[in-house]
Formats: sequence, structure tokens, C-alpha cells
Amino acid sequence: KQVISRRLRPAEVYEIDGAGIGKLFVSARSEHWKRQIELWNRLHPRSATPKYFQGHVRLLGVTCRTTGWLLLKPLPVKLVPPKARPPQESRQEVAQANLLKLVPKGSVVCADGARGFPASCKKDFGNKKFRVAQVNHQ
Repeated sequence: KQVISRRLRPAEVYEIDGAGIGKLFVSARSEHWKRQIELWNRLHPRSATPKYFQGHVRLLGVTCRTTGWLLLKPLPVKLVPPKARPPQESRQEVAQANLLKLVPKGSVVCADGARGFPASCKKDFGNKKFRVAQVNHQ
């Protein structure tokens, strides 16, 4: 952490984004994923439990546009029903990854349209006074 922190300069532009690196298919009767399946059932009481779920394996990364350094952290696998869109990064996931802790105060943080990034910059890392810019990563 100290080596990275010395190289970073404030007022540079940092980009943060999440990426899916794989999928796994989970039976609705799986004992290993029982807690997440029960949580899904509580959040969707009117929907029937699907026969299987898709588990999205994701990473969260932050990079400095000028120096090119990149830091990645794995996110927890998130279960969604079949044919559902991949999940966005939530504010809690961004905060728990602690990647923004390494970004210097007053920097510009570029994020895609996911609501978790600006919310985490404002609520969880508000003392760093990040300027958040919405960009298209494609």
C-alpha cells in the first residue's frame, strides 16, 4: 500500500469499473448457496423460484489514466435468475472493496452508469472530495 501511495498524485484521473469474468450455474436445491437463494426468495416473494440461478463472478478495478497502474479486487459471486442481466456494482460492494481508499484526495473518478460508484464516492469516501465523471467505457 505504501509503495502504491507514494506514486499516486492528486488531481489525476482515475477510472473505476466492474467486470464479469465468468458465470456458473447453481441449482435451486444447492446446499452451498442456500443462504443466497433464501435471500433471493425473500426479496422476490411473488416470483416462483427458478430451477437454477446464474452466478456472476466479478472483479472491481481502479486504474490511473496517466500512470497506467491497475488494481483489481474480486467481488462476491451474485446469483440472478436465468436470462437476467448481469448485476451492477452496489454502493456497499464498492465501499467494501476499499479501492477508492488508495485514490488521492481531490482526484477525478471516472465511472460508468452504475449508481454504486458516485454514491460510494459521496457517502463512503466524502472526505476525499472526489469529482465524479460519468463516462462510457466501451
